[in-house]
Amino acid sequence: MSPNLTVAELLAFLVLVATVVLSVSALLYALFHWIETRRHVPAAGAWLAVGGAAAAAVMVLYRPGTPRIFWVAVGMQMLVMAGIGGTIWPAAVHWTRQGGHVPAGALATGRWWVTILGAIVTAGWAGALTLALVPIMVESVSEEMKRYEEYMTTSWGGLVLLVMGAAVYEELIFRLGFFTALARLFARFDRPGVLAAVISSLLWAFAHAAQTDPPWPKYLQIFPFGLAQCALFRLGRGIEGPILAHALFNGTIVAVGAALR
Repeated sequence: MSPNLTVAELLAFLVLVATVVLSVSALLYALFHWIETRRHVPAAGAWLAVGGAAAAAVMVLYRPGTPRIFWVAVGMQMLVMAGIGGTIWPAAVHWTRQGGHVPAGALATGRWWVTILGAIVTAGWAGALTLALVPIMVESVSEEMKRYEEYMTTSWGGLVLLVMGAAVYEELIFRLGFFTALARLFARFDRPGVLAAVISSLLWAFAHAAQTDPPWPKYLQIFPFGLAQCALFRLGRGIEGPILAHALFNGTIVAVGAALR
């Protein structure tokens, strides 16, 4: 860690530590409750296999002309996120089932129309909020983030990772992981999950804060979006709604960024 670490970078690092703690805790829970969680292990294994394969592909099939270290870093990040998502999955799915949710709740309960409509509305107003913040955020985006987006948007593989990859692993971690775990922890005095939504959304915002300087425009963008994603997760009774909304949002941001360049 750099001796000149900013507050935003420190917060992002602490979120990473909290994510690792969540992953280990979920893994231990799944092992101690093996009878209840073993049915979800194959899905977790599939997630690990797909994430690992994608990470390997990223590190091998990098775009010529960009630094290889960039693609190695992205591949390693995907590999770590695949591992975290896979270890969270069995315990988190068990917790959500106890709360009346399932991983693909929209399909299993016939609430697909609620999920699709909710995802479009959520992504739409989050995109509108981002557009309102563009004059501030354009000036505050870090140089490292600008280079990252430039590399990712110059190939189809990078675009897919930027739009879909982040949507999947972030929703598994922050909605299926943090929100579900905190909602279960606070269930005795906060059944609607309001406190869990606030804390998990703050963690999500802190994870992105180092992307801008100063970080507060990113807080304004990500925190309310996180609250809406938690509501969509509960409303649609499944994680696919937030993933769809996140992917639509990412796609919109990429398109707007390309138009502004």
